[in-house]
Order: sequence, then structure tokens, then C-alpha cells
Amino acid sequence: MAVQAVLHPASVTGLAAELERMDDIELIRATNDEEVEAALSAGAPILLTYTWRDRFLTPSLRWIQGVGAGFEQYPLDRFDREGIALTTATGVHVVVAETAFGLLLALTRRIADAVRDAREHKWVLREGLEIAGSTIAIIGLGCRTHRVQAES
Repeated sequence: MAVQAVLHPASVTGLAAELERMDDIELIRATNDEEVEAALSAGAPILLTYTWRDRFLTPSLRWIQGVGAGFEQYPLDRFDREGIALTTATGVHVVVAETAFGLLLALTRRIADAVRDAREHKWVLREGLEIAGSTIAIIGLGCRTHRVQAES
């Protein structure tokens, strides 16, 4: 028997298609907050969302899959009291610092210019910036997690 899952319209591209392939999920694709609330009020136990509204908290709601990395918008204390599990995409952006460093090298070494020149079959001597001996800091917001205690 398939379990109902409500997908909020402000969601990740491609998520609906992946969920529709799962035999044990009956996907409800809401087009607005009112449809999300109606589906949850009708008994759907799962919500996949990027956006939280307090009116989504219904007696049937058991699990929220946040499709973003953060969880600050969610009423965690209420979820704990109600026994609602919250999972998020925390960790999905782990390589951000590496990407930032790669982009820094691409910019200072003018890699985009070199690729364009190669495509046009040109050889242009380009001087990039040397970062040897420089101090580089990549500052981010870090990563926090929240776990809901499972009931036995």
C-alpha cells in the first residue's frame, strides 16, 4: 500500500519525477499552500517542502523532508512534542568551500579566457594573478543538525 506524500510547489527541480517512480509513494503535487494544507488535513503523513507554514502542522503529519539544508524555520520543539520527524538536505553543500577555491583559481588563472581561446584556435599569452604566498579564508555559516527522538 502506497503512503501519501505531499510535495510543496516551491521545491527542487526533478524531485517530483523521482518520487513518482517509487511504487510505495502516492505523490500529491500541490500547486499552492492551500492545497498542501488540504492534503495534510485529509490525512497525508509526509510533507516535502522548502517552505514551512504553521498551518501545515496537522494531526496526520508524521514526517517532514525539508528540501533545503537549513531547519531554522521549523518549530522544532513542537515537532519533538508531536513526534514529527524532520529530515533536511543538510550536508548537500559540503563541497561549497572546495568549489569556492576552484572558482578562485579559475578567476585568477583566467581559465575561462583560455577555454574560449582554445575553442577559437587562438594562442594568447595571458597573465593571471599569483596567489602563492597569499592567505585565503573561506567563511561560511557552518552546519548544524537537529535530531528528533524516535518513539519506541
